[in-house]
Amino acid sequence: MNGTLVTDLIIPEGVTAIKSYAFSECSKLKAVALPKDIEEIGPYAFGGCFSLCVVKMPSSRAKIDE
Repeated sequence: MNGTLVTDLIIPEGVTAIKSYAFSECSKLKAVALPKDIEEIGPYAFGGCFSLCVVKMPSSRAKIDE
C-alpha cells in the first residue's frame, strides 16, 4: 500500500463493499477489522493473503464471494 508494509488493517466505517482482488497478494497482512456497514466482499478480495489469521467481522449478513 503505497510502499508501506501493512500488517493490520482497519476498514473505516462507511465502507460498504470491498471489491474483487482489493487486497490480493498482500502476503504480510495479518489482521483485518471490517466495519459494521460492510455489505459485500468481492471474489478473491483477500486471495493470496497467506499470513491473514484474524478477521473481525460485524454480526451483519455481508455477502462474501470466493
